Amino acid sequence: MLIGISLQWNRISDQPLLYACFYRDGSSEIFVTLLYEGYLLYLRLLAFEEGAFDLAANNYVPKKPDVIDCNIEKTLDVIGGKWAFLVLRELFCGTRRFGELQRLIPAVSPRALTSTLRHMEQKGVLERKVYPTVPVTVEYTLTPKGEDLHQIIKEMKLWAAKWT
Repeated sequence: MLIGISLQWNRISDQPLLYACFYRDGSSEIFVTLLYEGYLLYLRLLAFEEGAFDLAANNYVPKKPDVIDCNIEKTLDVIGGKWAFLVLRELFCGTRRFGELQRLIPAVSPRALTSTLRHMEQKGVLERKVYPTVPVTVEYTLTPKGEDLHQIIKEMKLWAAKWT
């Protein structure tokens, strides 16, 4: 089953010519090189098993469940880390750099902050953007999935104000 194609082309001559070369690298990718009418085309074909590509599995596409199970454990797996709530609080204000987060959360060690940010990135809550500067600049921004947590955190703050 063919799912994805990436395409590149280069103009190399004015002569009409068709040439194709197919090869596979041992994975689910098939590479095709075509030379046609002076254009050199590079295609990368991605093949997936039936059902392997599910848009709902993407971190940025929300699911609409038919039945709502008790998913507290799943939620805690995403945001249950010691520093996750404080990182979320700071990222609700906008994009932050690593150093800014470290200054805004002074009790967290660099190692713990890095671990928390990696975990949240892996879970799709935030995006990490690296700029090739010296030293390297890294910015963190909430994804739509992360922004959706704002209401949960707000309700927790209201509960704490009422009961603690």
